[in-house]
Amino acid sequence: MPETVEPPKMSMTAVILGIVFLLILVLIGVVLFFSFPSNGYFYGMLFTGILALVFGVALYLSSALLRGTFLRLASTGAYWFGVVLLLGADLATPDTAFGGTSGNDNLGPGLSRIPFLIIILIVIGIGLGITVWTTSSKKVVDIREDKREAWRRSTGVVAPGQEQQPPKTDPNTQR
Repeated sequence: MPETVEPPKMSMTAVILGIVFLLILVLIGVVLFFSFPSNGYFYGMLFTGILALVFGVALYLSSALLRGTFLRLASTGAYWFGVVLLLGADLATPDTAFGGTSGNDNLGPGLSRIPFLIIILIVIGIGLGITVWTTSSKKVVDIREDKREAWRRSTGVVAPGQEQQPPKTDPNTQR
């Protein structure tokens, strides 16, 4: 009968740290957003987006130290929230935020928005690259853990933190 695989356990420290980081991000983001109402909240969205990207990277690095799946999830959410805010700052604000003369941009984004859009696309590419890298490295670690567990079962070696168990052998093959 195949063994059941347990889902990864969440560290309480990671959950608490992730929630605290997200609450701090939300509070600072609200203050930043409403502190800069000019130009359709361009600077509010820009600064909050940059702050969310910084928090996403900080949470990602913290998740490596605390091994918390919640912390990794919080980092992913903060990072993509920052990307969305940067896209909003680029595409949803009037041309006056980029030095244009018209308050309304009826024909779509102006040419002055393109460099900022290129920077955002690079940030999106980095985020997608990290996501693919994390997913593929997680698969490699899972395969390695499965092989290690099979080796432990066949040799009787005890994993750290577990009790001693006799090796599982087939009584028909013993001499």
